[in-house]
Amino acid sequence: DQALAVPIQALTIRKPPQPEPAPAPEPGGIEAAQTEEQEDAEPAEETEGVFVVRENIARFLPIKIGISGEKDFEVLEGLQEDDVVITGPYQAIRELQDGDPVKVKQKDEKDKS
Repeated sequence: DQALAVPIQALTIRKPPQPEPAPAPEPGGIEAAQTEEQEDAEPAEETEGVFVVRENIARFLPIKIGISGEKDFEVLEGLQEDDVVITGPYQAIRELQDGDPVKVKQKDEKDKS
């Protein structure tokens, strides 16, 4: 009863942001050698999370989930009780990007049941 939860429709998976590639060397310049660490770097794993609204902008927030119910996932870490979580059809959430503008739509009274 006291657990923080999000609707199943809100949960999505994203790869963490990747660092910008280094600019190409200028002609006649010296190229930097790759380090072993750069060569051995594995692609970043995908992270579970939700999008929240921050100043009318969608922001991806990684979360750690616990048990699931029929309609919700328990949130163990990463979300505050007052965060506004974005939900919607699967495809809309899948296509949403960090930084996209959003407009908050309040639920109608009849939808609160």
